[in-house]
Amino acid sequence: MLDDIDESLAGHCASLSVITVNDGSAQPPPERLDRAFKTIDKVELLDLAINLGNQRAIAVGLAYASRMDATCIVVMDSDGDDKPSDIARLLGYFAQEPGAIHVVERGKRSDSLLFRIYYRLYKAAFYLSTGAKLAHGNFSLLPMRSAIGILHSANTWNNLAASIVRSKLPYRAHTMDRGRRYEGQSSVNFTFLLLHGLSSISVYLEVVTARLLVASALALAALIAMLFVVIGIRVFSDLAIPGWATVAAGILLIIITQVIMLAFNVLLNLLYNRSQSLTVPAMIDKLYVVAVRVLYASERG
Repeated sequence: MLDDIDESLAGHCASLSVITVNDGSAQPPPERLDRAFKTIDKVELLDLAINLGNQRAIAVGLAYASRMDATCIVVMDSDGDDKPSDIARLLGYFAQEPGAIHVVERGKRSDSLLFRIYYRLYKAAFYLSTGAKLAHGNFSLLPMRSAIGILHSANTWNNLAASIVRSKLPYRAHTMDRGRRYEGQSSVNFTFLLLHGLSSISVYLEVVTARLLVASALALAALIAMLFVVIGIRVFSDLAIPGWATVAAGILLIIITQVIMLAFNVLLNLLYNRSQSLTVPAMIDKLYVVAVRVLYASERG
């Protein structure tokens, strides 16, 4: 991948450093890179203390990169799904609009049918829960100022893509086809997508809570209306079967009580979360980095 990055960015940037994050890889990384690059000035490897998951590993790497003297940061996977040749396109968009974050939406995909079904379900669940659309992933270019702002949001610890949308910072989406993996098969499955979906929805916790409270209020109003209908049938007509109104009213009262308790618990959780101090990646990333190794440094840098 480094060779592809070096080749595709020749002439596109004056200085380029690559930061890789070792988040508990099964294959040990090399101690040094015995090759010379034309464009890349430096390659560093961050060894994390524990496996944080891909989103938090990204947040740690992004926080480390934000302390460097650079104009922008590109976030991408190293398995080939994010094409190095597309970095040059992102840099072109950045040159045209340097104040915006530039994210990548996927055009043509090479995933299996089952994965595409899972992914569509994830996007639909996200939209129904939050009212926002999330069509991009982690592959993105962030101006340094925007990266610093994103890193001071607790949301970035859970999901970078959703945090960009939630931040209200200006961003532009560009459609690019997914690349092919360098080797092996993707380990993404339904469980991974479920956890990924929950982490992105958690960025909109307050919105989801508000929607749940509104839904609970509507359900409560409907249940109370049904209760009055049952009482009305029992008192003002002879249509009710003996004992039916009592059973129906009892069931409705139980459901009403459960809805009120659910809404109350949701509200208490929201108030509790708002009273807690926020933990942001810019403050805690160093806690998880046990070693920083320089794999390559050019004579230029």
